[in-house]
Amino acid sequence: MICVDEKGPIAAKMYPPRGQWADGSHRPHYQPDYGRRGHIWLFGALKPHTGEGYLYTGERRDSDTFIEFMDEVDRWIPEGEVQVVIDNLSIHTSVKALLWNFGHPRFYLHFLPTGAAWLNLIEGWWNILGHRALDGRNFADAEELKAAFRSVLEGWNVNPTPFRWDPQGRQHRRGNCVKCARLHRHHSNTASTNILNG
Repeated sequence: MICVDEKGPIAAKMYPPRGQWADGSHRPHYQPDYGRRGHIWLFGALKPHTGEGYLYTGERRDSDTFIEFMDEVDRWIPEGEVQVVIDNLSIHTSVKALLWNFGHPRFYLHFLPTGAAWLNLIEGWWNILGHRALDGRNFADAEELKAAFRSVLEGWNVNPTPFRWDPQGRQHRRGNCVKCARLHRHHSNTASTNILNG
């Protein structure tokens, strides 16, 4: 099983470090940076049971780029049935995407309901990668952004951490559906078998 999603557009600009405070317990001030130096879209696939991830970068988010990404995933996982958890964005359900799926019958796409993207375990992984790749860095162009995410991904895959649902966590977050599903990194070396409950 893999979780698939896109993130972006991510601009080449200055990303202040998070959680830092200046004298007097105030956040430090930074000059505004509107990031007009290019941007990228990230297409990602996560194996929740092992924590391994795969990234593909594109200049836009459309059906053609999504199909290019899925071709890469097809090579990343060369055999066996693949259950794909994915949202119902139009580029995933377009005629081109469905024809690709028809030509790759070992991929079973499971579309999440509208407004339920937070059910996808890859969302927590995006947050971790974003922190590691962007915080406190100033990017001159899109190529530097790509290199930063590639470097973080390589480091992550050396010692990946499986993801699992914590059903108790969902009961402690109310009022904001994005935070209702608390994703915990599973710190044991064994793969978690309970990926999605229900």
